[in-house]
This record gives sequence, C-alpha cells and structure tokens, in this order.
Amino acid sequence: MVVLIVPLLAVLAAYNIYTLKILNKQVAANNSDIISIYEKPVVQDMDYISYSMANAMANNSSMLQLNYAAGYMEAYICCNDIASDFKALVRSELEGLAALGISSPKHKLTRMVYSDAGKYTYNEKGELNNYLALLMQDEECYKAGWQLLSLTKRDYLVRILKNNNVYVIMVIDFSLMTTPQKEADEVESGYLVYTTKSNAALTMKKFIKENDIELKYSSGGYYISGSKANHYMIVQKDFPYAGIRQFYVSPYKGAVRYLDVVQILLMIITIGSACFIPVGFYYMKKTLFNPMESMITTMESIGSGQADAHMDENYKIAEFLQVKDTFNAMVDKIKELKINAYEQELQYKNVQMQYLQIQIRPHFFLNCLKNIYAMANQKQYDSIQEMILLLSQYLRSLFQINPSLISIEEEIKGVNTYIALQQMCQSEPPQCKIDVDPELWQFSIPTLSIITFIENSVKYGGVSDKRLMISIRVSKLISETDSYVCITILDNGPGFPSDGLNTSEEPYDENSKEHIGIINIKKRIELLYHGEGTLLFSNSNGACVEIYIPMDQNEVN
Repeated sequence: MVVLIVPLLAVLAAYNIYTLKILNKQVAANNSDIISIYEKPVVQDMDYISYSMANAMANNSSMLQLNYAAGYMEAYICCNDIASDFKALVRSELEGLAALGISSPKHKLTRMVYSDAGKYTYNEKGELNNYLALLMQDEECYKAGWQLLSLTKRDYLVRILKNNNVYVIMVIDFSLMTTPQKEADEVESGYLVYTTKSNAALTMKKFIKENDIELKYSSGGYYISGSKANHYMIVQKDFPYAGIRQFYVSPYKGAVRYLDVVQILLMIITIGSACFIPVGFYYMKKTLFNPMESMITTMESIGSGQADAHMDENYKIAEFLQVKDTFNAMVDKIKELKINAYEQELQYKNVQMQYLQIQIRPHFFLNCLKNIYAMANQKQYDSIQEMILLLSQYLRSLFQINPSLISIEEEIKGVNTYIALQQMCQSEPPQCKIDVDPELWQFSIPTLSIITFIENSVKYGGVSDKRLMISIRVSKLISETDSYVCITILDNGPGFPSDGLNTSEEPYDENSKEHIGIINIKKRIELLYHGEGTLLFSNSNGACVEIYIPMDQNEVN
C-alpha cells in the first residue's frame, strides 16, 4: 500500500508544481511581451528623429548656410529659421522627444526648442544647456551615438550630430515616454522601469526604494523581489541604446493567484483523496491507475501537438471527474492565452503598418512650393491658383481616413492629380496612360501603392532626349487555384540598376535611407496579405513594377 501511495502522491505533487511553474513562466513571458510592445514605438521614433535630423543637416538650406555664415547676425537668422523648423517636430507625438537644438560654436550660438509636455523650469533648461555646452567641447561627442545623461531632477538620452562647424542636438526625456502606469487608472498590471547598465533606476525611483525592490540581471528570465508586505515579479530586457535596461515590475501574490477557486479547490481535493484511497490493488487499478493513465495519455497528446485534446471518459469517482473538468478548463485556458498572444501580435503589426503609412517624404511638396514661389515672382496668378487647387486635391488623396486601404478609383484620382501637377512644373511633362478593368475600379489596394511608383518614375525615369511615358494597367489574373489582381506600372526610362536585379528581385536595400516609400509599400503588402501579396521588379524597355494582390483578401483586418 505504502509503495503504491507514495509514488502517486509524488506524481500529484510534481504535477501541481509543474502547473504553477508553467503559469509563472507564462506570466513572465506575457510581461516580457509588454516590454516589447512599449519598446517598439520608442525605438522607432528615436530612429526616425535621428534620420530626420541627419536628413535636415544634409538638405536644409539654413543649416548649410549656417556652416558658412560670415557674421553673427547671419548665423543668428539661420539659427532662428532652423529652430522654427524644429518646433513642429518637437510638438508632435514622438515618444519621449523633449528638445531639439542647433549650435554653432564658431558663432557662439545655441538655440534649443523644448516640448511643452515636459513643463521644464528655467533651472532645468539651464542645467541641460550647460551640460550640452560642455559635451560639445569634445570633438568626438557626435560619434558616441545616444548617451545617457542624469541631471539633478531628470534623466535624458542625448544624441549629437555634427556637420562641419554645426551641431544638431536631440534630447529624449524618460518621463515623457508612454508606460503602463501612465495608461492605467489603477496600476495593478505593473510598472515599466528604465535603469542604467548597472541597474540603477532612472524612473520610478521612489516606488523602487519604498518597496525594497532589487533590480538585477537574471538568467532565469524572471525573479521575485520586494518588501515583506509586497512581492513583485520582475522581468528584464536590454534597451537597444546607451546600455539601458528595462524592467517590468508586476504585483505578485504567488502562483496560486492565477488559479480560480475551482482550480485551487480541485488541487486540494486531488491531494487529499490520494491520501485516503482504500487499500486494494484491484480497486486502485480500476479506480485510480486507469484514470491516471488516461490523464497521462491526454497530456502526451497535447505534448505531441494535439492542442484540442480533452479528457472525455466518465470516471466513477467524483474527484477524478473534477480533475477532468479542471484539466480541460486548463487546456482551454492555455488555448485562450495563445489566441490572446496572437491578437496582440496582430495589434502590433497594425501599429507598425500605421507607422510605415505616415513616413512620407517632403521633397515633392517642397518642389511644388518652390514652383509656386517662382510663379509668384512672374505674377502668374492664374497658374498659382490652379496649382494650389491641384496640390490640395493631391494632399487630400494622401491623407485618407482609412490608414490601410483605398479603392483603385481613388488611387487613380491621386495619380491624375499628381501628373497634372508635374505637367505644370516641368517644361517636358510626363504622359500617363491608364487602363483599368471596369470590374476593378472599387477593388481595395494599399494606400499609395501606385502613386509611389509613379513618383519614382518621374524622379528617376526622365531622359533628356525623350518624353517620359508612363503606363498603368490593372487587370485580373485567374488560375485554377488562385485569383489575383495584377497592377503593372511601366515607364520608358533607364530602368532599375542592373546590379540590383541580378542579385535579387528587390533592387532596394531595406536598410537604406533612400527609397523609403517603395520599401514601405513592400512591408505593408507583407503585413496586409500575410506573405501572399507579391511585388516584382524588372526592366522592359524601362522600369517595370508588378504588384499581385489576392482577390479573396480584398477585405483585410
């Protein structure tokens, strides 16, 4: 009897411990996903800020003029113009952006533009300005990338870019970043804490100290810390810049808190019933071992990939019936957690897709403004009015309410407006021929998926000795198994670089800072159609782009 009961108790104890351990790991994994969810927009916005500033240093006329300003007054005017350009970016909703600055040590000029969200005092601004002035005395400061700066009352991430004698300063404030504790009315879910590489807290310092929470690196993925009254589960993840770490601290009251009342009661009943099983091999085999064997078989089925496996036998002992119900509920709960994780992934992809959607380069709009300025100098007021109306129509077509999809009819309207603008701006304007299957005018496609390539043709397809001709054809491609809408954009220009086409179907490097619009179209097609959409590049007496969109996925989530 003892020989049989002891192994049974051991199995039940191991099963319960394993269940609690799995629950802890699942909670830790979910908390780690939360860190990633809040990290993504911060990193993307920091990269966007760096790219925007680098692009401005290379192309902004005031910055270029500041390098060669002859006197203080000329440099002062340039700094004012640059600071005005910075205001719109600082006042946007970029994660954590506290300030942007321009500095010309040669003229002893520094202008900083601060975010209104930070509510910085005069002393805080002065302390930050003084540190930045000392930092720029080091000629190599711009090579360090993002650097951590801890001052009296605030902690910042600072990056400095240099072009000849001009410095651009970018400042990120941790207190402005979106965190779980800012979004929830009651922070029961947890807190996101940023620390230095030595695990010294940069945010939530008072909370960490009051609750005696130890922040440290853990190879186990998570650990428990806190005061005697309050315990917290802690997971950590390295931040991509400046050696910073991120800790997610969530209240922890033991793994049992993640079980409902029925599961806790069932755990007690199974252990208690096992201790009082009547003696008798036959009875035990019939009433205990056989149900256990069925349970193990079901667990093995789940382990082999049969996620829908359940215990379906009708046991004679009430306790095992409860085990069956609880186990099946646990399986259903695990499946529900997987679905929730998948939905979170879809939400993240949607956020990423919306971020890609708003990355629109300003070059075309700047050229239109220059042309309007030239027309004003020549007093061509009728042309100015016509061009402004066309430009407003074009902008309206870009900023659609739907961030993902647009009908082919609306997209073609935007193309026609764009071509009309080009015909007003160029001495030898491009010509565009459009052929659309009448049944496809209302078919939905990713926003800007056609006009982006038209812009690319106008920018790179022009040849001095002939007029640029662009052809757009939208048709159906139907086979026995699949149906696609094929969008073909063809021009008579020099075509794509032959080296890129020889090595890959994609002639543009996704890590390049050029061709952002085309790269974004490719990424959005991948996100919207789950890898079933196709984008092909080739040369056929010019550049040829083919977009294949599944017809059965015209409506996507």
